[in-house]
Amino acid sequence: MKNTSLLDTLRGLLTLAALALGDPRPRRKFVQLGLGLLCGPKPKTITSALEWLDQRQEDWSADYRLFSQSHWEAQAAFAPVFTQALGHSSCGTQRVYLGQDDTLLRKASRKIPGTTYARDPLSPPFQVNLVLGQRFVQTSLLLQPGGAEHPWRALPVSFSHAPTPKIPKRASPEAQAAVKEVRKKHRLSLVALEQLGFCRHYLDSQPGGRQRWIIDVVDGGYSNRTFLAGLPERTQAVARVRKDAKFRAYWPPDQRQGARKYGPDLPPPWNIYKIPLCPGRA
Repeated sequence: MKNTSLLDTLRGLLTLAALALGDPRPRRKFVQLGLGLLCGPKPKTITSALEWLDQRQEDWSADYRLFSQSHWEAQAAFAPVFTQALGHSSCGTQRVYLGQDDTLLRKASRKIPGTTYARDPLSPPFQVNLVLGQRFVQTSLLLQPGGAEHPWRALPVSFSHAPTPKIPKRASPEAQAAVKEVRKKHRLSLVALEQLGFCRHYLDSQPGGRQRWIIDVVDGGYSNRTFLAGLPERTQAVARVRKDAKFRAYWPPDQRQGARKYGPDLPPPWNIYKIPLCPGRA
């Protein structure tokens, strides 16, 4: 078996990801800038990538046009990684595990599109700090390439910008109401559902994919009716909830009286925490 270096493997993945570009001319730039952004120093900008590629004295206009004028779908760029990971031996033949969450990428200027002040997740609980950044939603495929006794690995398969539209200053009441309706369509739950639908559709296109279920692991921010009611078919979600959340039993259709759907109260999650994990231990 021939050994392949990490650099050659990375070049191969970027070459396949470059097929997302309909125009073949900038595909070479795509591969070069991909290497530069991964290996170049911080901040991860086009300028730092070009400096790492030792292209300081060359014309940079074609590199910037790749991001400003070239048309390509971000989802299609993840397809090579997704395809190879689904065919890996550590990926289940019956269940495919995904993890979804939102993240904040810090920025230095408010003029960058989609940049706004948001809560710093690294701030201490007693002092909430605000930072400038862009909000993204990421979906990762969860694998155990080393076996069941080794840690899980997360491979990103989708990454979408999820900005919240701002209400213009001195806007009329009608304009404010219109922006509020648009903001409802840009909620993180809807962006995560869009990515989950893409993953379900892509999995179904693979051989034997329609027989494989998706188990999606999400944070407590996605434990809402919008996300749970919009799950694609053959998809289940495992979400975190508050320990004092209130649950009620769901009556079967043949036992409902009128429009009533819910029955008696169920024990809160806090009661489950009190159950000893091992018999004889407190």
